[in-house]
Amino acid sequence: MELDSADKPKWEAGLLDDQPEEWQPTLFNDRMNRLKDKADAFICEREVREVEFGPFNVFAQFRDLGWEAALNCYDKNNKNLFMPKIQEWMATLTCKKYDKPSQMKLTGTVNGIDVEMSFDTLKKLARYDSLPARDYTIPSLDDLLIKPKAHPRWNDMLVALFLPGTFSGTFEVFLYSLLHGSPRFPFRYLVMNHVWICRNKAGRSIIPYCRMITGLLKLFKAITPEDKGAPKRHKPFDIRRMGVGWTYDKSECYHKLKSEGQRWRALKVDARALLLGEADEPKSKDEPPEW
Repeated sequence: MELDSADKPKWEAGLLDDQPEEWQPTLFNDRMNRLKDKADAFICEREVREVEFGPFNVFAQFRDLGWEAALNCYDKNNKNLFMPKIQEWMATLTCKKYDKPSQMKLTGTVNGIDVEMSFDTLKKLARYDSLPARDYTIPSLDDLLIKPKAHPRWNDMLVALFLPGTFSGTFEVFLYSLLHGSPRFPFRYLVMNHVWICRNKAGRSIIPYCRMITGLLKLFKAITPEDKGAPKRHKPFDIRRMGVGWTYDKSECYHKLKSEGQRWRALKVDARALLLGEADEPKSKDEPPEW
């Protein structure tokens, strides 16, 4: 169907999903194409190597939640980024109403092929949510509204994420679970919510999980031989280059991290045993117990 540009609505606030359905892809593409550094808006997952981050208990915390697959990258192609096709998928996304989180499905069309992100299709990419289904928490309306938790901020986060028709970020929920080991939420549901929020909220000019989306496009054979992609080197996280505000150091036996006055140290996997009578390395005053 041809659209008359004179009829194009303005999308400056509110949800894209509230705009006329036929204009949603155009409005999304307009937003992305206005970006000066468009490539920076395509956020790619980066592998986390256990040899570096395992001593800091990172892998143990993810395994406790059944999220360990999130630390690896499932798309083996680490040199290409199919930006036009990923954007095409995001622009055409739809999400039908569902009764429970496991029924959530995001469907976009690429090269005329419907590509679905759901609990089932994500499980085909990697072993997400590796714990038994009974170990995961899905709050009910009673939990959210009738019997609220004692911690009001936590209750607000639960309402924003799980109450139908609401939109918020998932990072706080993700971080809370990692730091506390509970509640255990399905990782796949957090991912789909994050993708849907980024597609729908005005001012959210990023596309997350680009390697996961690429994996789904390949799974559904929506990438053709003509789709060459743009060169992009996907590098694993490097503990020595954590970014602004982080400092890494090491000694004979320990990895050491520092950020905002806090210090952490972790015993190296291959650290030698102390000799008889040999003292361990002294800790800084502000350094918490090592992991």
